[in-house]
Amino acid sequence: MFDLTTLVKADIIQLINEGWKCSEIKYSSLCKWSDADHKDLKRVLVSGPGGVSPSNGIVQNQVMGASVLLNAGETYFPGRGLRGWIRRNIRRHKNAILIPPGKFLFFLTREVVDLPFDVEGSLFMNPKVSNLGLLFFTLGHVDPGFRGRLTATLLNMTDRSIYLDPREPPLRIVFSRTEKPIEPHPTYHYDPQLDLSDTMKNLAISRNPGFALTRKDFATKSDLYAWTGIVLAIVFGLFSLFVVFLRPGH
Repeated sequence: MFDLTTLVKADIIQLINEGWKCSEIKYSSLCKWSDADHKDLKRVLVSGPGGVSPSNGIVQNQVMGASVLLNAGETYFPGRGLRGWIRRNIRRHKNAILIPPGKFLFFLTREVVDLPFDVEGSLFMNPKVSNLGLLFFTLGHVDPGFRGRLTATLLNMTDRSIYLDPREPPLRIVFSRTEKPIEPHPTYHYDPQLDLSDTMKNLAISRNPGFALTRKDFATKSDLYAWTGIVLAIVFGLFSLFVVFLRPGH
């Protein structure tokens, strides 16, 4: 087991501004990609939507102490057919993301991360966002050498709709340096997930439609009341018909 040292703000800014390369001596034996352009390409710890060059706004506005704030980018609402299309394409309000009560939302980060082979990440929810009543899933460890957008699934645990303010990043990532560089997983480093289609291939919802956390919705209190009322109405109606047919003369 390797020892970990948390990267402080100066370390993070250096890896954003100066970047790193696979051809560096400490990484060269671990980078299996034979293309020289890949090995000599300048890589950025956290970059803007293009994933090529860093945005000054990241250093100025998103590097907070020993962590970096991450914004929500592409979103996906589970569901098929017309209902799913409406969820995925219309559920926005003045650039805010609307999450109905009891519903799940899957999203990719707007930013792209590109971790050196001796740096790992830990994803956490932004307390300001979690206090709205959202429960996050799929947060945790990011392997050294990972390249691409990060993902998270969140659930609205309240009985009201929640609007995610686009100016309030929902995630933060903390970076730690390992004792030794680690050979990256081929899928993470050489085949990055840069858009929703890349990510959907690996989602459990694509491989197993019965996956509970991304395919099914939880029932809210109002849903339960509504269905209870419908069931009671049906039972009462059937009982009334039964009583009528039991009367003499029928």
